[in-house]
Amino acid sequence: MQQQGFAVAGAVVKLSAEEEPLVQSAKEAAKALGIECATLNAEALAAQGAPPVDARLSALLTAADKLGIQYIATGHFAQVETGADGISHIYPPEDPAQDESDALAALPQDILARLILPLGSFTPEDVQEMAADFNV
Repeated sequence: MQQQGFAVAGAVVKLSAEEEPLVQSAKEAAKALGIECATLNAEALAAQGAPPVDARLSALLTAADKLGIQYIATGHFAQVETGADGISHIYPPEDPAQDESDALAALPQDILARLILPLGSFTPEDVQEMAADFNV
Protein backbone atom coordinates (compact mmCIF):
# COMPACT_ATOMS: atom_id res chain seq x y z
CA MET A 1 0.00 0.00 0.00
CA GLN A 2 2.86 2.37 0.82
CA GLN A 3 4.44 1.61 -2.55
CA GLN A 4 1.19 2.61 -4.23
CA GLY A 5 1.31 6.02 -2.56
CA PHE A 6 -1.11 5.48 0.29
CA ALA A 7 -0.41 6.95 3.71
CA VAL A 8 -0.62 3.81 5.83
CA ALA A 9 -1.56 3.30 9.45
CA GLY A 10 -2.02 -0.14 10.92
CA ALA A 11 -4.73 -1.50 13.14
CA VAL A 12 -5.46 -4.93 14.51
CA VAL A 13 -8.96 -5.74 15.73
CA LYS A 14 -9.05 -7.84 18.87
CA LEU A 15 -12.23 -9.89 19.35
CA SER A 16 -11.15 -11.83 22.45
CA ALA A 17 -8.33 -12.18 24.95
CA GLU A 18 -7.22 -15.31 23.11
CA GLU A 19 -6.19 -13.12 20.17
CA GLU A 20 -3.37 -11.43 22.07
CA PRO A 21 -0.70 -13.37 20.09
CA LEU A 22 -2.33 -12.06 16.88
CA VAL A 23 -2.17 -8.52 18.25
CA GLN A 24 1.51 -8.85 19.09
CA SER A 25 2.30 -10.37 15.69
CA ALA A 26 0.54 -7.49 13.92
CA LYS A 27 2.39 -4.91 15.99
CA GLU A 28 5.73 -6.56 15.21
CA ALA A 29 4.93 -6.60 11.48
CA ALA A 30 3.91 -2.94 11.57
CA LYS A 31 7.10 -2.03 13.39
CA ALA A 32 9.16 -3.84 10.75
CA LEU A 33 7.35 -1.79 8.09
CA GLY A 34 7.86 1.46 9.98
CA ILE A 35 4.18 2.16 10.59
CA GLU A 36 2.14 2.62 13.73
CA CYS A 37 -0.33 -0.07 14.73
CA ALA A 38 -3.32 0.57 16.97
CA THR A 39 -5.25 -2.15 18.74
CA LEU A 40 -9.00 -1.85 18.33
CA ASN A 41 -10.92 -3.74 20.98
CA ALA A 42 -14.09 -5.22 19.51
CA GLU A 43 -14.72 -7.80 22.21
CA ALA A 44 -18.11 -6.24 23.00
CA LEU A 45 -19.23 -6.59 19.38
CA ALA A 46 -18.05 -10.19 19.29
CA ALA A 47 -19.85 -10.92 22.58
CA GLN A 48 -23.09 -9.67 21.00
CA GLY A 49 -22.79 -12.42 18.41
CA ALA A 50 -21.63 -10.32 15.46
CA PRO A 51 -19.84 -12.45 12.86
CA PRO A 52 -16.06 -11.88 13.10
CA VAL A 53 -15.77 -10.14 9.73
CA ASP A 54 -18.62 -7.76 10.65
CA ALA A 55 -17.14 -6.96 14.07
CA ARG A 56 -13.68 -6.35 12.61
CA LEU A 57 -14.91 -4.15 9.76
CA SER A 58 -17.22 -2.21 12.08
CA ALA A 59 -14.32 -1.47 14.43
CA LEU A 60 -12.04 -0.50 11.53
CA LEU A 61 -14.61 1.80 9.94
CA THR A 62 -15.46 3.49 13.23
CA ALA A 63 -11.78 4.19 13.87
CA ALA A 64 -11.24 5.33 10.27
CA ASP A 65 -14.17 7.74 10.50
CA LYS A 66 -12.86 9.22 13.75
CA LEU A 67 -9.45 9.74 12.14
CA GLY A 68 -10.75 11.04 8.81
CA ILE A 69 -9.43 8.02 6.91
CA GLN A 70 -11.27 7.34 3.66
CA TYR A 71 -10.23 3.75 2.90
CA ILE A 72 -9.58 0.61 4.88
CA ALA A 73 -7.62 -2.41 3.69
CA THR A 74 -7.82 -5.95 4.98
CA GLY A 75 -5.84 -9.11 4.44
CA HIS A 76 -8.73 -11.04 2.92
CA PHE A 77 -7.97 -13.06 -0.18
CA ALA A 78 -10.62 -11.55 -2.45
CA GLN A 79 -10.90 -8.69 -4.90
CA VAL A 80 -13.17 -5.67 -4.94
CA GLU A 81 -13.83 -3.71 -8.10
CA THR A 82 -16.03 -0.72 -8.75
CA GLY A 83 -17.79 -0.62 -12.09
CA ALA A 84 -18.45 2.38 -14.30
CA ASP A 85 -21.87 2.57 -12.66
CA GLY A 86 -20.23 3.15 -9.26
CA ILE A 87 -21.35 -0.21 -7.89
CA SER A 88 -18.66 -2.24 -6.11
CA HIS A 89 -18.50 -6.02 -6.40
CA ILE A 90 -16.52 -8.71 -4.61
CA TYR A 91 -14.71 -11.28 -6.73
CA PRO A 92 -12.63 -14.36 -5.92
CA PRO A 93 -8.87 -13.91 -5.64
CA GLU A 94 -6.30 -15.05 -8.17
CA ASP A 95 -5.77 -18.23 -6.14
CA PRO A 96 -9.18 -19.93 -5.86
CA ALA A 97 -7.90 -22.19 -3.07
CA GLN A 98 -7.63 -19.10 -0.83
CA ASP A 99 -11.04 -17.63 -1.71
CA GLU A 100 -12.51 -15.53 1.12
CA SER A 101 -14.91 -13.61 -1.10
CA ASP A 102 -17.99 -15.31 0.41
CA ALA A 103 -17.23 -13.73 3.79
CA LEU A 104 -17.37 -10.27 2.18
CA ALA A 105 -20.07 -10.76 -0.45
CA ALA A 106 -22.96 -9.44 1.65
CA LEU A 107 -21.24 -6.22 2.68
CA PRO A 108 -23.22 -3.09 1.87
CA GLN A 109 -22.08 -0.68 -0.84
CA ASP A 110 -20.98 2.00 1.63
CA ILE A 111 -18.40 -0.43 3.03
CA LEU A 112 -17.37 -1.93 -0.31
CA ALA A 113 -16.71 1.56 -1.68
CA ARG A 114 -14.13 2.10 1.09
CA LEU A 115 -12.57 -1.36 1.04
CA ILE A 116 -9.20 -2.18 -0.48
CA LEU A 117 -8.17 -5.83 -0.73
CA PRO A 118 -4.49 -5.76 -1.70
CA LEU A 119 -3.92 -9.52 -1.34
CA GLY A 120 -6.57 -10.58 -3.86
CA SER A 121 -4.21 -10.56 -6.80
CA PHE A 122 -1.53 -12.61 -5.05
CA THR A 123 -1.06 -16.19 -3.97
CA PRO A 124 -0.09 -16.97 -0.37
CA GLU A 125 3.39 -17.79 -1.66
CA ASP A 126 3.63 -14.32 -3.23
CA VAL A 127 2.59 -12.77 0.08
CA GLN A 128 5.20 -14.80 1.98
CA GLU A 129 7.86 -13.70 -0.49
CA MET A 130 6.87 -10.04 -0.14
CA ALA A 131 6.88 -10.36 3.65
CA ALA A 132 10.38 -11.81 3.50
CA ASP A 133 11.49 -8.94 1.25
CA PHE A 134 10.23 -6.48 3.88
CA ASN A 135 11.69 -8.51 6.77
CA VAL A 136 8.24 -9.12 8.22
